[in-house]
Amino acid sequence: MIKIRELVSFDGQCQFHCKHCYTYELPQHTNRKVEEIVDSLKDKTFDIVYVSQKNENFSDPERGIELCEKIFQKYACNIFIITRNVIPKKFHKRLVNLNETMRQYDKTLFVGSSVIGLESSKISEDLCSIP
Repeated sequence: MIKIRELVSFDGQCQFHCKHCYTYELPQHTNRKVEEIVDSLKDKTFDIVYVSQKNENFSDPERGIELCEKIFQKYACNIFIITRNVIPKKFHKRLVNLNETMRQYDKTLFVGSSVIGLESSKISEDLCSIP
């Protein structure tokens, strides 16, 4: 079944500054609160929300997971996280709990990692270092 997706992201420029990134060309919002980002979906039709786009949403894992939890609480939809960050182990239980709650509603939490090839990284990246 085809899913209708919406993308959400925290505001501001991503701290990784990856060479390949297209998001610097996207329109920026002011620094919205989690609730404002969640509310930005209210008039849209979707089956899945991608927590990915303009910023690395898990550079602060607490805030990124809070965004996912609140999206699900309000819309009971599938969620797809795409991150370049390694989410610290102390946050894994919250993601597991969220996924278990979502499964009760026949929904799924997907987590994807955006990685670069080790051999090609010298060509395409400055190793995405944080300034």
